[in-house]
Amino acid sequence: MYNGCLKKFNIMRKRLDPAGDLVDSEKTLLINIKPGWKKGTKITFVNEGDEALNTIPPDIVFVIQEKETDLGYVRQGNDLIYTHKISLSDALTDCSLQIPTLDQRIISLACPEVVSPFYEKLIPGEGMPITKGGTSEKTHGDLIIRFHILFPKYLNGTKRVKVKEILANEELQN
Repeated sequence: MYNGCLKKFNIMRKRLDPAGDLVDSEKTLLINIKPGWKKGTKITFVNEGDEALNTIPPDIVFVIQEKETDLGYVRQGNDLIYTHKISLSDALTDCSLQIPTLDQRIISLACPEVVSPFYEKLIPGEGMPITKGGTSEKTHGDLIIRFHILFPKYLNGTKRVKVKEILANEELQN
């Protein structure tokens, strides 16, 4: 739903032949999914269901569902949430992030600040395409980067002492 796509569905349905008998009929339905569509969007093909004598054929309705990506993105309205794994040492010192996007780009981003739990970094205009803009100039939502800080499994005595010495007099956040 980020890039949009064309989906093709082959359906089997019953149709009345000229003699009035029901016969199987195959039809291909095309759905042009527009960039930015939301899950739950309904696409209706009017009167494309099974025919029967003295009745109007029913509609066929497709409901758009989101497919999870292996890149780790979650959609929130028009915004995209991306969780980036970062080591504790990178969280405490400046680092550079390489964020893969849904359109196969890589966003390089400097992160000179201390990354604490619940810290988020916002990149305007890198979220989902916005299909109904109205008078708004905004064409995409935002990308929100959340951090998952990876802690070491074990610190030996020497490392513990060094960490304590380094961080002993640091100003702490609430």
